[in-house]
Amino acid sequence: AEVVAQRFLPPRAVQRRGNRRERRERAIQVGIAQADRQRAVPAHRVAPHPDPAGVGLRQLLDGGDGVQPGDVINYTITVENDGNVTLNNVTVTDSLTGDSTSCLAVAPGGTCVLTVTYVVTQADVDSGQIVNTGTADSDETPPTEDPNTEPVPQNPAIEIVKSSSLDLGADSIANPGDVINYSFAVTNTGDVTLSAVTVNDATAGVTDCLIGTMAPGAVDDTTCSGSYVLTQADIDSGSVFNQAFVAGEAPGGDPNDPGDDVT
Repeated sequence: AEVVAQRFLPPRAVQRRGNRRERRERAIQVGIAQADRQRAVPAHRVAPHPDPAGVGLRQLLDGGDGVQPGDVINYTITVENDGNVTLNNVTVTDSLTGDSTSCLAVAPGGTCVLTVTYVVTQADVDSGQIVNTGTADSDETPPTEDPNTEPVPQNPAIEIVKSSSLDLGADSIANPGDVINYSFAVTNTGDVTLSAVTVNDATAGVTDCLIGTMAPGAVDDTTCSGSYVLTQADIDSGSVFNQAFVAGEAPGGDPNDPGDDVT
């Protein structure tokens, strides 16, 4: 018979060997779990935050008599990068003049500035305000707008001066039937354009004589005229009194409301 030699280990040695095997298996499992967790966690990324802020500033230069055509407004449009990434190809545009400027790159906290000059027109005074918009744009951001409204005071006014001449005829004596001829000089003495300017003089037979539109400073002394025939009562009183009226519509007025007419 063949005898097979067997090695018998004491119980404590067997336990130590088993413990070492368990520790190796546990270490492998922990390492796999750690690797899995590392693969599951994405890399941390900082999202860009481009954000241009437009601020429209203006300085009005006038002659001290209110805003008039020919006065100058200086606009300074400042675009600030208040985001956290550099903006490239920043463009600043002024809507009123059409002028623009560009900056190749604007770092966070940096600015891109456009300065323009605008000359006030009569249309601006008639509208009562000047609206301008600054626009900022860049490769990283959509266009951003900042409007600016400059109020323009309006001072509508009109004046009429009536002249008369008495035709006494061949005898140079006032007689019933002699004629007084009237002419009217109308002046737009305000700073806005007036429309639907009309003259009325009941005594002179003038009813809603239409001059039409008059720019500031315009004078009309030919459109409207009238006449009056003397009566014996006029000769007895020694004079003829009558009064002419002129009215016009200021910008924004209601043509159907006589109460807001300029007279």
